[in-house]
Amino acid sequence: MKQILLKKCTLLLVSLLFLLCILLSGCAGRHVPTAGDFTAACEAVGYTVTDNTENFDPSSLTTALTVTEDETSIGFFVFTAPDAAKSNYAQMLSSMKTGASDEKSIDSSEYNRFYVSTETGTTLLYRNGSTLLFATSSDNAKLAAFIDALGV
Repeated sequence: MKQILLKKCTLLLVSLLFLLCILLSGCAGRHVPTAGDFTAACEAVGYTVTDNTENFDPSSLTTALTVTEDETSIGFFVFTAPDAAKSNYAQMLSSMKTGASDEKSIDSSEYNRFYVSTETGTTLLYRNGSTLLFATSSDNAKLAAFIDALGV
C-alpha cells in the first residue's frame, strides 16, 4: 500500500514540476529596450542617432530617436500610454504586411513583433508596452547586427 501511494505521489510531483516548467517558460519577460540601449546598439554597428523628441507633443510621446541613412530607416519611440504605441503599431503593420510566407509575427496584448527578411531587405516592427521600434534596410547584415545588439 505504501508503494502505491509513493508511486502516485511521485507521479503527481513530476506532473506538477512539468506543468510549472511549461508555465514559467511562457512567462519569460520580453526585453523592453531603453533609449540608451537603442543608442548603444546603433553605435555598435555604425548608425548615427538623431534625437527628434522635441518635434513631438510631450503629452503623447516622451522619446523619439531616429536613424536615416542611404537605404536604412530606424525609429525608436516611447509613448506616454501603451494604447498609443499599440495603435501606432497596428497602423504601421497594416502598411508592411504583404502575406508573404517569410513574414513572422507575434501578437499579444503587451507585446508585438513583426519581422520579414528577403534578399532585397529586412523589416522589423516591435512593440513592448509603450515602446515602439521600426527598422527597415536593404543592408540585411548590418540591420541583423543591430537587431542582435538591441536584443529584440
